[in-house]
This record gives sequence, structure tokens and C-alpha cells, in this order.
Amino acid sequence: MTLNKQAFALGTLVGDWGMPADLALRVLELAAGKMPSFKPNRPWRPAELKRKIGDAFAAGLRHPRHRERRYG
Repeated sequence: MTLNKQAFALGTLVGDWGMPADLALRVLELAAGKMPSFKPNRPWRPAELKRKIGDAFAAGLRHPRHRERRYG
């Protein structure tokens, strides 16, 4: 659940602030690869992590977070 929430949240920021999406995805994938699996008999697979991150990140991009813009 945390991985999905964080990937979505970062996607909302990237959608509004313009951080390069490929950089954000690489960082998420690196961090996810270091997460412990809650099921020791079924560890995370890289392809599974990449799919989960990609889906949640893309959803976040579709709902960008709008920050307050200040002028002057």
C-alpha cells in the first residue's frame, strides 16, 4: 500500500512541478528494490515492482497537485 501511495503522490507532484518523470521513476524503482517483502516466501519481483510503480505514478500524473503560485 505504501508503495502505491508514494508513487501516486510523486506523480501528482511531477505533473505540476515539472520534475523529469524518468528521474522520479528511477528513484522510486531504486527505493522499491530495497523494500523488504512482507511475504518472505514470495519476494518482490522487479517486473512486479515496476508495474505497480508505473500504474500508480501514471494515475498521479493524471491528477496533478496544484501548488499556489506567487507572483512579484
